[in-house]
Amino acid sequence: MQAARFLAIGTMIYGMGYPFMTTVDSLYGVAFQYADKVFNGSTYTGDFESMSDPVSPLAMEYIQTVAGGAQSLPFVLYVPTGYGQVLGKAMPNVEETQDPARMLTVEFGGGAEVW
Repeated sequence: MQAARFLAIGTMIYGMGYPFMTTVDSLYGVAFQYADKVFNGSTYTGDFESMSDPVSPLAMEYIQTVAGGAQSLPFVLYVPTGYGQVLGKAMPNVEETQDPARMLTVEFGGGAEVW
């Protein structure tokens, strides 16, 4: 049950590719798409038609670009402790928390908008 719970929560946060990758059909993917479209001129995501594939590698491209030193988009997804990494690497724009009020929320633009 513990393994099933871990995978279920991880899949909700990062998508069907978890624990190996993140996909756009996830909490992280939706937050990433929104931040890119609102704050970044859709640089990573392009138009909505390009997002029709739920396993689009766009989020992975962003993660690799940020890991290479590029500036991250202005959002933070708060996840339960133990879910801040994918494949043993820290995820950009993700903070682990034990605060139930913040868990699974997203802040955009330094807290100007909260989901």
